[in-house]
Amino acid sequence: MRRALRILPLYYTVVIAAAVWVSRAGPAMLQAVPYLLFLNGFSMQFAPNLYPFCGVWWSLATEVQFYVLLPLLPLVLSSRRGRLVGLVLLGLYTVAWAAHATHPFPVRLALGRSLFGRGPLFLCGIAAAAIYLPGG
Repeated sequence: MRRALRILPLYYTVVIAAAVWVSRAGPAMLQAVPYLLFLNGFSMQFAPNLYPFCGVWWSLATEVQFYVLLPLLPLVLSSRRGRLVGLVLLGLYTVAWAAHATHPFPVRLALGRSLFGRGPLFLCGIAAAAIYLPGG
C-alpha cells in the first residue's frame, strides 16, 4: 500500500502529461486510459504509442498485475481443495505458457510483458522467498 501511495500519484501525473504532450491534436485522456488502467502490460495493441515516454511503463503494469493477484494465493492455498485447484491451475498455466512460447515472435511479444508472460520469473521469486523465509 505504501509503495502504491508513493508511486501511483506521480505515475498518473506523468502518463497524463505524456498523453497531452504527444497528442496535441487528439483527445489526450483517451490515449492515457490504457496506461492508467495498466492494460499496456498485456500488449501495446491495447495502448496507443506515447513514445518516447511509454517505453518502460509495461514493467509497472506487470508489477500491478502481480500485486493484485498475489493476495489471492493464501485464500486459494489455505485448504486442501484450494491446493488441488491451485495445482490444476498451475498445470493449465504451464500448458498455456508453453503454447504461448512456441508462437511466432509477435504473439510472444503481445503477452510477454504481462504477468502471464513473466509468470515463471514471478513463480521462481515466490519459491525463493518461501525457501528463504523462516517457516517457508
